[in-house]
Amino acid sequence: MYSHLKPLPDHLDYDLDIVFCGINPGKLSATTGHHFSKSSNSFWKCLRDSGLTPGTLIPPDQDYTLPERYRYGLTNVVERPSTSESELSASEKAACVIPCLTKIMRYRPKILCILGIGIWQVIEKQLKSLSTLSGLRLETPPNPEDVSPPVIIGEKSVAMGDNVGLRPYVLVYKKMERIQRTRP
Repeated sequence: MYSHLKPLPDHLDYDLDIVFCGINPGKLSATTGHHFSKSSNSFWKCLRDSGLTPGTLIPPDQDYTLPERYRYGLTNVVERPSTSESELSASEKAACVIPCLTKIMRYRPKILCILGIGIWQVIEKQLKSLSTLSGLRLETPPNPEDVSPPVIIGEKSVAMGDNVGLRPYVLVYKKMERIQRTRP
């Protein structure tokens, strides 16, 4: 249906502080070539309002600046664009989890922020059912109440029963040499 649209480029670098991982590119984002391009998407406003980009509302066409300016990255679990997540099958989303996490392990961010409860549930199910991803270790925090406080989304407080918050998964990075990128 959207075969004429290209997947969005990842904006990643090694050892970023946070990588924000969306579900998949929306049709408008794939058309413009920039993450979270739809005017109703609150990602950029939330980034500013959270204090992660103090006082600065980043426009979508500046998404590529996040790694260098703030040490944040952008990627998606599923590369295929769609109008909504409902156009993605459960099997398609599940099949994309391991390649996505393998990419994350390559770039080694400190925090991976999954953007979407539905896609998080797919990822968590894959993590619990598969032990094939070398370097993945599941850990239980010593005091789970301290790790996962309620999260504020807009003006609504979301309880932990809604599957939102920090999760005790650790990607163990193998010590390996990386190819040094040269900047143009």
